[in-house]
Amino acid sequence: GCQDRSCYRHSNLYLSKCELIRFQPQPPHTYWYGGREWSCWDRLEMEAVSFDGQEMTVQEVLDWLQRTHGWTVTMLLCGHITLYDWKEDEETRTQQRAQRLSEKLQKPGEPRQQELELCYVCEEEDAETGDDRPPLLCYLP
Repeated sequence: GCQDRSCYRHSNLYLSKCELIRFQPQPPHTYWYGGREWSCWDRLEMEAVSFDGQEMTVQEVLDWLQRTHGWTVTMLLCGHITLYDWKEDEETRTQQRAQRLSEKLQKPGEPRQQELELCYVCEEEDAETGDDRPPLLCYLP
């Protein structure tokens, strides 16, 4: 969407009071992450389609974040579901990296999701970072 605050100006005209009220939102909160300034309006977006036209695997997403932003991801989550965790044993990590993004998320009888919002934790992140990181939106084929 538009990141110019004037796009979100709002006006109210009260004819009975001969009053016009105009306002626009405050600037968004900004924070630093990965050597760059971000705001609540910012998102990382990716088409989660691999070279073969299939949905990307967790490893391909981890590689994309490393290649595009230089971030080494240690944990990848979708809501409360852990897609990847470097603290797991090697066999579990190998299985996690090989699975397709929505593999653990699909529930029987529900329509397939077309968009996922993923959270991630990167290597050497300090505890104060908290939720101050842009979400990763993955558009599935």
